[in-house]
Amino acid sequence: MSFGDYLAGKMRELDVKAAELARRAETSKQNIGRIVHNLPHPVSGVPPTVSVEMVDRLAKALGIDEDEARTMAGYAPKQPERFFVIGEKAQVKLGVKGLTPDEQREIAEELALAYEVIMERRRRRLDKE
Repeated sequence: MSFGDYLAGKMRELDVKAAELARRAETSKQNIGRIVHNLPHPVSGVPPTVSVEMVDRLAKALGIDEDEARTMAGYAPKQPERFFVIGEKAQVKLGVKGLTPDEQREIAEELALAYEVIMERRRRRLDKE
């Protein structure tokens, strides 16, 4: 599903017309139409790309979850999962494997640490680009 399809669905679900969304998001009705209908840029012919800033403005204008909208547009969520959430999820999975609670906690902590290392490397790589 494209971001345009997602946006069109949310607009239908919330009964928000393109003109109203454009006003709320401080953009043009034509821009909303290009996004919703997946139309290429009129001059360059480039398929529609929506900046993360525009995604956030559209989400806010519709009152929908920004992280969900970002994900549907191909961007990372605003707030990555925190250590304890990853650890808790890991513990639930590890509990099924028959590990002791101490072993579960140890592995979950290691997974959370590995996640942070990966995210830091990713941030550094993106900063260089």
